[in-house]
Amino acid sequence: MKQQYFRVLLLVLVLGSVSTTSHAVCDFGPDTCLSGFVWRDAFPGDHVCVTGTTRTETANDNSLGPQRKVPGTDTCKPGFVWREASPSDHICVTGSTRTQVASDNGQASARRDPQCANPAQNDTSPPSFIQNTVTFVRVSDNLQVGSEIIPPAGLTKSSVARDRRFVVAASAGDNESGIASIRLQGEIGWNCTARLENIGTNKQETLSAPSDEEKNNTSIPGNPLLRSAHFTIDPFEGNPLRLVCPCTSDSGPLTVSITLVARNGKGLETTSAPITVGYAPQLPTCGVASGAICGNKVLGQVLTCTDGQSCDFKRSTVCTGWWIFRTCDKIQTTDMFCP
Repeated sequence: MKQQYFRVLLLVLVLGSVSTTSHAVCDFGPDTCLSGFVWRDAFPGDHVCVTGTTRTETANDNSLGPQRKVPGTDTCKPGFVWREASPSDHICVTGSTRTQVASDNGQASARRDPQCANPAQNDTSPPSFIQNTVTFVRVSDNLQVGSEIIPPAGLTKSSVARDRRFVVAASAGDNESGIASIRLQGEIGWNCTARLENIGTNKQETLSAPSDEEKNNTSIPGNPLLRSAHFTIDPFEGNPLRLVCPCTSDSGPLTVSITLVARNGKGLETTSAPITVGYAPQLPTCGVASGAICGNKVLGQVLTCTDGQSCDFKRSTVCTGWWIFRTCDKIQTTDMFCP
């Protein structure tokens, strides 16, 4: 019910109009009218429940009010009186209308839905995600390079360029107890492999749960019926070379795995489908220092020396004995070195 309601609410917000003549149970909180009644709207915030006919007559009185006053004064012309839907309501109406307004005011409480007096107390269902999207941004110029709605079944993106960060935008709704928070659960996983030893190291990092709004202290307080949150994720933030492994190592695909959790005012939670973003692997981006090991003959691994010279084996002559009994052998190392 909640998910359907908030999909409709999202459409209403886009269109910029709200109907008060039809709504689901407790859509308007404690001011929700019983079936057959609507808000009078004699003035902004006038939520006294009246019949549809009375609401129409009220709107008509509002439009005719200025014509019923003595020009330049707040005094009504003969035959008209102040409506007094509130103490400051000086719209001029007939005497019978003023009597009807007083009667409607007296019945205001009886015409509200009693089940909506405290909708949060009666909330037994979790909130609903309305729409979640992911947007990729190129780090060098902050240009958006792609955006898409995350399907209900989740989203998987692979081979994303390492010069991208991404922003997950989430919206969730609960028409009873509201949305207390939207937070993130997730981690980053990658593998670094040292070329010389051919040994891989798996690494993981837990992502921060608060939204950008929470971090910036701009989050809406309380439990609004509809809440939006954004999560900016950049696994390479703080590294100008966009690396997570040493520049002499292979870096396998880096994977960001996240889910979103919406919690309503009663503490009930809804978890989104998984979102997985995989970044492309990275080959070594630098060589090794001159004189250092740059490869292994057995494994066939070779790195580039920093001075531009070729990685090669160390060859030396080892001699034993004396004079005519002396013998020498050519020795070549298994490891390769920079000259």
